[in-house]
Amino acid sequence: MNNKSSIKILLALLIVFLPLVSKSQQWQQNNIAIEQMTKQIDNYIGNTPHITDSLVAACDRLISNAQNQKAASFVAGYLFNKFSTSSIIGDESVAVYISRKYFLDGPLEWSGDGGIALLRLYTEFNENSLIGMDAPELALSSIGGNSVNIHELSSRFTILYFFDSSCKTCKDSFPELAGIIERFNHLSISVYAVYTQSDTNQLEVFRQTFKQEIENSKAEWFWVYDQDGQSNFHKLYNVLSTPQMFLLDREKRIIGRNLNPNSLESILGSREKMISELHSTAQSFVPQYLSLFDLKKEPEWDAALEPLFQKVSKDNLEMFNALFYHLFLFLSNSDQQYEKDCAVYLAQKYICGKPDLWYDNYLVNQIISLEVNKIKQNAPGSLFPDFTFYSKRGKHKKIKFKNNNYTYIYFFNPDCAICKPFTYELKKVHRQLKKKGVKVIGIFTGDNQQILKNYLKQQPVPWLVVYPGKGNQQALFNTYEIKYLPQTYLIDSGKKIIVKAANTIKIKEHIK
Repeated sequence: MNNKSSIKILLALLIVFLPLVSKSQQWQQNNIAIEQMTKQIDNYIGNTPHITDSLVAACDRLISNAQNQKAASFVAGYLFNKFSTSSIIGDESVAVYISRKYFLDGPLEWSGDGGIALLRLYTEFNENSLIGMDAPELALSSIGGNSVNIHELSSRFTILYFFDSSCKTCKDSFPELAGIIERFNHLSISVYAVYTQSDTNQLEVFRQTFKQEIENSKAEWFWVYDQDGQSNFHKLYNVLSTPQMFLLDREKRIIGRNLNPNSLESILGSREKMISELHSTAQSFVPQYLSLFDLKKEPEWDAALEPLFQKVSKDNLEMFNALFYHLFLFLSNSDQQYEKDCAVYLAQKYICGKPDLWYDNYLVNQIISLEVNKIKQNAPGSLFPDFTFYSKRGKHKKIKFKNNNYTYIYFFNPDCAICKPFTYELKKVHRQLKKKGVKVIGIFTGDNQQILKNYLKQQPVPWLVVYPGKGNQQALFNTYEIKYLPQTYLIDSGKKIIVKAANTIKIKEHIK
């Protein structure tokens, strides 16, 4: 049976039964018939895709095909009640649509409980903050008196949280909320916490009560309140009780409303999965795409990157973030210096140069910036970066270059499977290298002195071995490009890096 036939049968039932339900006694007598009729409405809506636009269109069909005003009012009223009381996020949009079009601004008569005033109250308190809408403007005061505008927050997601210090549910659910924020904080989340009262002393008590949970969440929290009572946030965001919670995306569009911790977790989990899938797609795409270009030629860098940037940065900012991050990752991890140079170019132009397009400020300002500096200061032609090293006995050892034609440095770790055979090979050619003025130095990448001592007892070597000292391992990795072990540097007497990642055969070619 097609949709049109279903509607005709449904409305025929309405015409038959509506005259029988004009009085309360008659409603009771015909209860079974009414149940059958509403069941058919439910079945029709149930077979409609649960998308707001599709549901609105289905409601319009049901209401507009009614044979008279009374039938249309009944259908519209039943549908309003169905969607206004639904637990599914977004269904309130359909209820508000029906209310506005058919009752408040339309031709039908509302006869539901509470009268037209209650219908108007529901509509006016919900219609400004529906799913897909831009969040209404809020610029509230912090305790320090500064105005904080929610639309100026730059995080990928903003949790808009209305609370009251005397609200038991707020207190009971807050630890769970903070825990969820901590779990998903890698997605870049800020919290705009609106205290719905005016006693800032109690606001501060609430903050101090949950100080540890707030700090553990690692999110950026903005604690605000309506200092002059002029924001109208109650009506704009349907804050008739607390807690009330919304989730906004980067553009401050509402993607979740009337949330509890569980529903917030569900939405963030879904977004996390979507972002993960984008990164997987980008990771697979990058090598194949870059293989189409000869990146040894600098003009090819723009040919590869600029058209891609123009398309994805406009169409899908999430895809842009994933794609250009993996482009940088692939290029910066290459053994080829020209690809590393391309990574630097990409980062400076499209990542660090366009921070407003990136969700993760820490990624842009810390991780990518650090990697760019490492590539630049470790490039062939650059001076070998300074670092404070220590011998196996814990004494400071400064690496000297001017007394040798070349210095061959290799970074290693006993846990590295390739380092052991590499060390064995280096031992075999060490005497030849020494005759040609090459000094070999091993740098242990760990920071445990005893491990180094034990290793050198078991694997004695005829060259100097140093390590960064206790607690300095991360600083070592932040200074030198040693993503893979063993990593090697050939350096001239002027401390200039000649080549990296060169095995003993390539070293011999360079020092002929």
